[in-house]
Parts: sequence; C-alpha cells; structure tokens
Amino acid sequence: MIGAGIESVGGERRVAVAVRRGGRTALVRVTHATHGAPIGIPGRPQRVLAALPLARTTHRMLELPFTDDATLAQVVPLELRGQLPADPGAARIGFQVIERTHAGTRVLALLVREHDLDAAAAAAAALGTPAAGVVPAPLALGWLLPAGFSGTVVLACGTESSVSVWEAGRPRALRALAADARHAAALADEIGWSLQAIGAGDGPLVIAGADASPALLQQCRRFDATAGALPLDHLALDVDRAEILAAPVACGLALGALDVHAPLPFPLAAGTTPLWTPRVRRLVMAAMVLAAFDVGVAKLALARRAARVEAALVAEARRALPNEPIVAPRAQLEAAARSARHDGAAAYGGALARLREVSERIPDGLAVDLTRLSLDGERLQLTGTADTFEAVDVLRRSLTASPRLRDVATDEVRTTVDGKRVGFHVRARWVAAGEASS
Repeated sequence: MIGAGIESVGGERRVAVAVRRGGRTALVRVTHATHGAPIGIPGRPQRVLAALPLARTTHRMLELPFTDDATLAQVVPLELRGQLPADPGAARIGFQVIERTHAGTRVLALLVREHDLDAAAAAAAALGTPAAGVVPAPLALGWLLPAGFSGTVVLACGTESSVSVWEAGRPRALRALAADARHAAALADEIGWSLQAIGAGDGPLVIAGADASPALLQQCRRFDATAGALPLDHLALDVDRAEILAAPVACGLALGALDVHAPLPFPLAAGTTPLWTPRVRRLVMAAMVLAAFDVGVAKLALARRAARVEAALVAEARRALPNEPIVAPRAQLEAAARSARHDGAAAYGGALARLREVSERIPDGLAVDLTRLSLDGERLQLTGTADTFEAVDVLRRSLTASPRLRDVATDEVRTTVDGKRVGFHVRARWVAAGEASS
C-alpha cells in the first residue's frame, strides 16, 4: 500500500510518500515543488492526507461526560459553538478523541473555515487521489514521534509555526505561534512564554520543521537544556534524515495515510460535521418555537392584566362619578381628582400652604421641638416642648400675628417629667383668605 501526505506552505508544496510491504513500513520519498509544477512520486498513492496550519483553526480541549462517538459527534459542535465569541460563517467542526475514561471523554475540538478545507483538498488533488482527510499540522507529527512520547514539540515553519505538548503519545495542549521562524531569537522568546502559558511537561523539547535551524536550537536551550532535533531512530527510512526533518508534517501524514483505522478530525471522504448539523438546526428551531410561545404567553398575561386594570378603573369611576356616563374612565377620574384638589385648596388654602404658613411664623432660633402637628379641616393643633415658658409664649404670639390663624391659645403648659423642658399644646383656627383679610 502506498500512502502520501501533502503540505502547502507559502508558495511551496511538500509531499512525502510511505510504503507498506509485508510487515515493513518505510518513508521512501520526500519531494518539494512549487505550486503549479508537476509532482513526481513513485506510483499512485491509494490514500492521501492533507495538512492545515494550526493558525487557521480554532481549537479547544473539551472534557465531556460521554464516551460513545455518536453522542460526541452531536455534542462537540454544540459545545464548541457555545465557546465562540462570534459566528465564524461557513465553517466545519471536527474532533479527535484524546482519552476515554469511565467518567467521560477528553476531545480536541477544531473548527476550520470551509475555504481552508477546500484549499487543502485541492492541493491533494495534484497527486491523482482525492484527500481522505485533513489534519492540523501539529497532530501530523504524532505519526513521527516515538510511541508513548511525552514532551514538547516545536514545529518551526515560517509564519505558521506552532508548539504542542504531548503526554503518553497524546496531545495535551496546542498553540499557534505568531513570530517568524526565520528570526530565531523572536521565535524562541515566544516559545518560552507560550510553554509557561500552556503548562509544558517535564519531557524533552523537540524542534522540527524547515526552519529548525541551529540558531533556533541554541536560542531554545537558553530556557530548556533538553532542546534537540526530532528523534527518528525508531522509523524505517529509505530517504535521508535531513529531508524528513525539513518536511516532518508531510512525512507524518504519509505514515498516517497507511493507518486506515486512525481517526481523522476532518475525514473528507466520509464528510465532516458542518457547523449547523441537523441536530443543531432542530435545537435552534425548537428554541425559536419556545421563544415565540413564551412571548405569546407573556402577551396574553399582559392583556388579561390590562383588562383587569381597565375593569377596576371603570368600577372606581362609576363609584366616584355616579351621575356621569363612563366613556374614558382614566381621563374622567384624573379630571375629577384635579377638580377636587382645586376645590379643597379654595376651601382650606391647601394643606401645604397651611404647613408653610406655620413654619414661617416660628422665629428662627426659637428652641421649640414639635412632636405632633395635626390639621383637621379648620382646626390646627401643635404639641411639643420648649426650653422655657417664655419660648412657649413667643410661639403663641408669633402664630397670633398670622392673618390666616384665629383663636390661637395654649394649654397644658407645664414642666416635663424630667424637669428639663416645658411641654405645651397650641390650638388655632385656620381661616379662609376672604375672612383673613377682613
């Protein structure tokens, strides 16, 4: 069986071919070609995998309480969509199971825009066989690493570099790097703080890729003395090691193409999970129906409440205006209330006006504490305490001077129980404006 892997980087395509004959699997060819140029490989591969830079994906590590693939295929798109800050548009969601336990499953969920998937598949078409799937570049290295590898892998590839942390042969964390790999110091600095951010393990630091230069290796040894090249001794090789180290992603994909049972995050032959799966559409439609029903129930409840309020207004208007036909109960009640306030103010001068008159007649600085003030029609009564009997007399004379008060009198003027103050009670009669001026 012949398997091939293809990676497009910048204006170059890197192709690797692996062959399995009998019990031996070996990498037999690594080719570099510009876009549009023919790719010469031995034979026609039966299976092809394509690579996609990690920076062109959105990925999350998810811990889910499910173990069967059918449920995961339904739940992962919902969970990933819930963590996105905005709608990514035309995209597809894939996932790869990292670890299954009795309690659930740890998966790597990935979202890729459809045009990036299409571009990766179109690049594979140059090999004469449709791509069986697309794999993020760091995951392709898993087929090159020793079994059960634990450590950190840096893929140095221009502006599409990445770092991945592996534990017992499984990816634990992935991160795309922004620095250009051709600037060793800048990339090493980003690798250093990225490893602190994602929590690198205790294993070795492995550097691979076309830009894995000695300068980058030396820079990385500033913070990790274990930094070294990608180990290849466990592989069967019919090509030069330097060629594999320059195109590790394509080589990993070529070996992965021979592993027909390996799960792929984006299996193109079987189709990938669209962003809007039928289950998602059904759930969205159900949510819309429930929302519409909730709005309808709320409107019905508000309509019933409004009807009860209107009935209460009509009943109150009929009691308050027994001789009037009720046409607009709210407006009629408001008009009646305004009329009643105007009539009360004309008859008694208004409660606020009377309180203001009493307040203005009390001299500033007079040591009087009012404990009660009551207004009952024309009758005004004040109860309180003062420092001295003279203060009570001053209060009486001040109120008598008001043109709106008549028959001002004080009674029950006596010393309080504690003997410290003088208690008093003042009575007066409020008069209308016409009587006051006479």
